[in-house]
Amino acid sequence: MSILRENIVYTILALVAIVLIGVTIGLQLVIITGQNPTVLNGAAQQATQQSLNGQSVAFAVSTATETPAVLIIQPAPIGAVQSEPTAAMQDNPAPAGSNTITQEVQSGDVQPVATDVATVEPTATEPTATEVTQPAAEQIAVDAPTETALPTPVPPTPAPPTPIPPTPAPPTATDTPTILPTESPTPVDATAFHIGFANRGYGCPVVSQIVERILEDRLDTATELISFDTVESMFRAVANNEIDMTLCYVDPDDRELLRGDNKRTIGFKMVQLGSQYWESDGQKLQMWVNLPTMSLLRAADHTCMLNFFYSLRFVESDLQIIDVNSWLNAHAADIDEWVNCE
Repeated sequence: MSILRENIVYTILALVAIVLIGVTIGLQLVIITGQNPTVLNGAAQQATQQSLNGQSVAFAVSTATETPAVLIIQPAPIGAVQSEPTAAMQDNPAPAGSNTITQEVQSGDVQPVATDVATVEPTATEPTATEVTQPAAEQIAVDAPTETALPTPVPPTPAPPTPIPPTPAPPTATDTPTILPTESPTPVDATAFHIGFANRGYGCPVVSQIVERILEDRLDTATELISFDTVESMFRAVANNEIDMTLCYVDPDDRELLRGDNKRTIGFKMVQLGSQYWESDGQKLQMWVNLPTMSLLRAADHTCMLNFFYSLRFVESDLQIIDVNSWLNAHAADIDEWVNCE
């Protein structure tokens, strides 16, 4: 029995908790559906019957539906437990506009009690018309747009002209004195044997005229005499094969002209023909030819000319006073010996 009593107490506490939960749920539903919570609370209080001495407890929760849900709990009496308790819930149709909950509990000690449940009618809420006051016309009027004067377009400032660099003046032609070599006389007869001489002392021009006469009269060789202003230009003409030979080389006075800077351009291109043909007071006159002429004289058909140059001699102390014709007549026998072709 003590166990049953303890269970009943716990059951009652559970029911109270369920009631509180139901009330909370009902309040939430009312808040959601817009019902008045005071009506729900009154209906719940009228529909609740509790008994702490073992009587049955019945309560109903009214909802917003057409037929309220009724929860009936019938505990067994404390004195004796009936073998077949019966709990019935009947839904009786109610007149329009009302909801009625009917409870029938059959037990040995409890009589069925009919409880009227207050009908919860939804309250119609009429919408409240709100008057909207039109603002004054002067308030609605929109100020006309003020015409804004457009800024006067400013013409773009032209960019300053790009300075054109001055065109450099063409270099002024400077008259640079051109050092031209001394013009050599051009031989008239290209086939003749050309002998050059310079107007200097020692009788070089007279000796050149005598040789010319012997080559033409005794050896039938066309000969041409070429005069030069300077000794160096004469030697350069011989070295460049512009003329064939010269008899105006004075040793040792002219040695420097064939050495130094002129050694490559003059000295290497000339060769001495025979030995000196005149000597006086330490001065010697020699014959010089270029290399091509030397090769020509050594040929077989020029043996007479080569022997003549090797044999030519002057024994006079002063060659400048010699007369060409007189000298030729005085040395006719010597000339015959010099032109020997054997």
